[in-house]
Amino acid sequence: MNIYMATLFAVLLGGCSAQAWAHGKNNHTATVNTEVYQTAAGQVVQQFHQALQQGNRDAALAQLAPEVQIFEGGGVERSRDEYKAHHLDADINYLKQISSKLLEQQIEIVGDIAYAVSRSQQQGEIKGKKIDRTGVESLVLRNIKGQWQIVLVHWS
Repeated sequence: MNIYMATLFAVLLGGCSAQAWAHGKNNHTATVNTEVYQTAAGQVVQQFHQALQQGNRDAALAQLAPEVQIFEGGGVERSRDEYKAHHLDADINYLKQISSKLLEQQIEIVGDIAYAVSRSQQQGEIKGKKIDRTGVESLVLRNIKGQWQIVLVHWS
């Protein structure tokens, strides 16, 4: 299954959980179930987030497939190497300057494909500008030769 089929599959599956994400800024109760981290795919998601927050470049990159695609701010990076060369350090720097609270997260696994969707509250100050926003993240993972790797990241 190529990256495009995996992405399409995950997006279609995501529609099954659309009720939980509908209408953006309503006051849903936070739903973060730590049991999701007990799966191998959930461990990869957790390790990726921890590595970024701790500024551990190597650990963050280790969770990404070489052909990962990362969509952020209207742009796209089409490989782990491209992300490493362009925005990884900026993302780590951003996370060092703000506090981020996970509001809700869902991780679903279907065969060799998994997807994780989450919302987080981000607050802080960067270069004199106050940050107070809700961010959303979608990750698609694929089990490649027995190892879960992130093949798609979308941040907004």
